[in-house]
Amino acid sequence: MRTSPFGRTALSFGFFLLPLFCRGSHSARNQTANVTLDASFVVVEEYAFGIQGVWVQHREPTNCTQSPEKPRTRDITPAQCNRTCFPGSFQPPRLSDCNKIIESLLNNNTGSLQANPHTWVYVYYESCVAVFENPDEDSPTLQYNWAVLGANVKSLVNSCLSTPDQNSIGGACVFDEYDGKQLSNVEVAVQRFTDFDDDHDDDE
Repeated sequence: MRTSPFGRTALSFGFFLLPLFCRGSHSARNQTANVTLDASFVVVEEYAFGIQGVWVQHREPTNCTQSPEKPRTRDITPAQCNRTCFPGSFQPPRLSDCNKIIESLLNNNTGSLQANPHTWVYVYYESCVAVFENPDEDSPTLQYNWAVLGANVKSLVNSCLSTPDQNSIGGACVFDEYDGKQLSNVEVAVQRFTDFDDDHDDDE
C-alpha cells in the first residue's frame, strides 16, 4: 500500500497514486490554475503563492480521522534530509516551470508551511510540482520554512533534472529524524505534475 502520492514505488512505474481526501469537496476543474482534479479528490485549502501561476494546495485522504485533541506542532526547518533521484523513461517536468516554483519559495523567507497529520502540501506551476509530505495519521503537525523548502527543491532540481543525461524524472529528500525524534515518511518530492493539462510540447 502506497502512503505517498509521490513515493518511490509509484515513481518507478511512472504514475502517481494521489491521496483521497476528507472534509468537504472541491470543483473537479480549477480553471484559473489550469489543473484537473479527479472527482474523488477534494482540496482542503488552496491559494496563489508568489509568482503569478504558482499555487499551493493542501490535500488529505478521505479516510483520515480528525483528532478531538489539538495536534502537537513541531518546526523541523533545521532538519537534514537524504536526497535521491528517480530514474525513468517517463516525461519529467519542464525545468523552467520548476524554476518558477523555486523563485516563489525563495522569495518567501519569513513564513512557514504547516502540514497537519495525513497531509500533502503541493506547490505547483504548470508541469512541475514540489510536495511536502506528512502522511502519517499519528504524526505531529509539521512546520517548515518556505525559503528552506525552496532551497531543497532547488537542490533536487539541480541534482536530478538540470541536464537531460541524468535520465531522471524527479527526486525526493527524506527526513529520518530531527532533534532525536524519528520522522515517519516525511519528505520533499519534485516531479511532473500529472494534474496539469499539457497542451504543448516541452521546449527544453
